[in-house]
Amino acid sequence: AVHAFNTENVLAVGNSNAVIYTSNGGATWESVTGPAVGLHLAACWMWDSKTWFVGEGANGLGRLWLTTNSGITWTQIGLPAAYLRFDRIMFVSEAEGYISARAGGQSYILRTITAGYEWVVLPQGKKGVSLANQYLRDIAVTSPFFNTVYAAGLASNGTAGVALRMS
Repeated sequence: AVHAFNTENVLAVGNSNAVIYTSNGGATWESVTGPAVGLHLAACWMWDSKTWFVGEGANGLGRLWLTTNSGITWTQIGLPAAYLRFDRIMFVSEAEGYISARAGGQSYILRTITAGYEWVVLPQGKKGVSLANQYLRDIAVTSPFFNTVYAAGLASNGTAGVALRMS
């Protein structure tokens, strides 16, 4: 996975706990030690040049990690349930963000309005109904604070696509 904060600061993560970043538009890259030995990292978000979220991919334990010092130290972020892997991390403001997380043969969309410190599963509220799917790989949000998120992936039958709208 790769995410750019701006044209100078870019973060990339991958298998075997790989974390690399550039602060000069890719002229040079630095490798840092990821959150735990042997992890396959599949999702990342560069919030600013030093603050990053990374999520485990296939064969992981479903952990979400945060660094505020360019990977010198990592903190595991608590989530509302256990997940196996993450496909996408996305923030639309300093406080509001979304994650696509897989567990038990289905994906869930999580939302934070506390800069990633607390997460809830969407859809929220009494009218919220989860749609069966195998995974949701991508997320799009209409605009910050509009509370409408779209997700797309593979339907539960394994042969058709699925697109969701949550608000």
